[in-house]
Amino acid sequence: MKGATKLCRLCLSLLLLAAYSHTKSVTVKQGKTAEIVCKKAGQIIKITSADYGKKPGNANKCNDPNADSIVKGLCDGRTSCSVAASDAQFTSSTCTASDKQKLKVKFNCENAEAKVPTVKNGGTQTITCTGGSFIFITSASYSAGSCFSPTALTIVQGLCDDLTTCSVTADDATFADSSCDASKSEKLKISYVCQKPSGPVYQRWGAVTCPNSASLIYAGVMGGANFGGTGSGSNFLCLPTNPVVGGSNFTLGTNKGAIFGTQLITDSAGPLSNSLDSLELTCALCQTKSAETTFMYPGSYVCPSGFTVEYAGYLASEKATSGRTSKGYLCLDASPVTIDNSYSGDDTAKLYLVEGKCGALPCANYVDNNEIPCAICSM
Repeated sequence: MKGATKLCRLCLSLLLLAAYSHTKSVTVKQGKTAEIVCKKAGQIIKITSADYGKKPGNANKCNDPNADSIVKGLCDGRTSCSVAASDAQFTSSTCTASDKQKLKVKFNCENAEAKVPTVKNGGTQTITCTGGSFIFITSASYSAGSCFSPTALTIVQGLCDDLTTCSVTADDATFADSSCDASKSEKLKISYVCQKPSGPVYQRWGAVTCPNSASLIYAGVMGGANFGGTGSGSNFLCLPTNPVVGGSNFTLGTNKGAIFGTQLITDSAGPLSNSLDSLELTCALCQTKSAETTFMYPGSYVCPSGFTVEYAGYLASEKATSGRTSKGYLCLDASPVTIDNSYSGDDTAKLYLVEGKCGALPCANYVDNNEIPCAICSM
């Protein structure tokens, strides 16, 4: 089944950890303290859910909607923690003073991931992954005793996830929602793993790099069939710059196909600079780090809701005229990278931007003779 081998973020996080125990549960009444402990050496707490309030089944159910993030902030990534079941700790509870509330916490004890040394307030921690892997933050806390930043994990993930290196400064400017006062000196703790890319691949036409959401497999040059010929391939290829030469016949035979470098053809009325005209185009093969699918979305620079833009540009293909080799459509990067080889012969493939043509195309939305944008989207 398509996408069956792709996992949600939670499942991926669990697979990256060597082992973890069955989910544990702790429930205490209001006024008591929940003691959460992982006794096995090398294991840390991972909160799966937390609720503080009056349980379902009561006619006037109530609770603190922030209970989950509060307990995670106090406990995630530690070997033990204490959480008071009180309105002082859970200040957003919708219950009244007469309601008998309980705190229920579910958690796992997981094998600890790679950790960076604890950083004191004012210090900066740098995380680096090598060998084509990228950073996947699994836990982060910015705290001092019982006060903390409830969004520390989200902040560090935003600074580091999907990158090969990142730096995080342990200060109140980075963690502006810390509940600690000026007399407290918070410490920053981070756990992470270096994850290899596992998503689908796509070709980025007119570029030699990939966005942060993907890893570069190789960069090369665009190749295609001769612009004025017939036969050979009907598609463009991303040719590596360091090919392995095969065969021994170095003359073009009559019973063979042929592939040529691809030149970009521009004009003064188009969105691309004329300085790019007749220069050879580059390309890159990129692998998404954790997406399940990718596709080209013609007609827009942005992707449908819920999808991420890998890159955006213009729809491109061969020139629409007789005597040209028909080729497929592709999405050319909006700022194409070229090779200035100044070749002026006919042994080339050529690439042109594509314009919309009114008629069968519904021009209530499309504009006649206007270039069509495009985006490569992932999820």
